[in-house]
Amino acid sequence: MNGIFDNGDFFPSPENVIFRMLGQIEVNGKTILEPSAGKGDLVDALTAEGANILYCETSTPLQRILSGKG
Repeated sequence: MNGIFDNGDFFPSPENVIFRMLGQIEVNGKTILEPSAGKGDLVDALTAEGANILYCETSTPLQRILSGKG
């Protein structure tokens, strides 16, 4: 990795893990907190499943990526 992802605290959620997690719960219409959203992989998946997401991120570069997601 390079650039903004050179951060020992950055652990992106692998797509296969996200799908496995979402296969176990119903999120449509629920409000979910993502307190360490990273670049928004989990936010994107939960939103696509109809969840309302409250999210935050402390890394300024990652905040910029998230802000582009609306």
